[in-house]
Amino acid sequence: VQEGEQNEKETSFDCPDRRINLHCHDSITHGRSGIAGKYPGDGRLQCRKQNRRRHRNGRRRGRRSSTARTVPADSADVNGTTYEYSVITPDGYEENTEYSYPVVYLLPENGYDSWPENIQDELTEIMASDQSMDMIIVLPTFDENNDFRTVLQTVTENVDADYRTLASPEYRAAVGVGVGGYMAYIAGLTDAETGTPQTSPSAYKILASIRGDFVSDSNPWHETCGDVYDILSSLHDSDDSFYENYYTYMDTPVNDEYANMSHSTNDLG
Repeated sequence: VQEGEQNEKETSFDCPDRRINLHCHDSITHGRSGIAGKYPGDGRLQCRKQNRRRHRNGRRRGRRSSTARTVPADSADVNGTTYEYSVITPDGYEENTEYSYPVVYLLPENGYDSWPENIQDELTEIMASDQSMDMIIVLPTFDENNDFRTVLQTVTENVDADYRTLASPEYRAAVGVGVGGYMAYIAGLTDAETGTPQTSPSAYKILASIRGDFVSDSNPWHETCGDVYDILSSLHDSDDSFYENYYTYMDTPVNDEYANMSHSTNDLG
């Protein structure tokens, strides 16, 4: 992909009872990304019917009004520190009480509490699209007082207890931009309590990094949580088919400052 060109990729992975497509669209250099999916309804996931593609009330084809809702900040207590997190529920969540949903954990770009500008509006727009699956989106915050994996584990437990989630690793995604991309891989590839690399996911099966900051001095977690390249190498040495247990996605703009660092995106890819 030449610099400035649109970068568009699509791939898929198998879940126990459905196929889900992940679709990353638009130039990554503009900081825009999307997750989209298609799945058959099975009584647990809300299936959007094809007839929404008709024109309705003057709306353009293939779109629906967005009623995704951001819940006022929840909080998790970890070792005496309180961490707030926001939850975005999909259109129809309150009405369709028989459905449960997959969850995306969107991890902060700076490793603590910062996301790309207007990210919640963009996520709401994505979920309003016919190309997007219904999901619950969680934006957790962290600080230097506790390992982010411990906090994320507590947040995940709280979300599963308080919302109608599909509470198993294959229906959870950890996704991030910048340091958040590094955190997504660490959260999925290591045990939250021991930090030990794991050949199969205990919490998050789907791991995605956009313009990941895996090794720079700006990454506050690299020194304590480890090097993703080294972790992947050790997992491959112990079980060279471990990657079949995960779905991973990684993307970055051409000539990005992080991409060409040793043990960063280009080496990992």
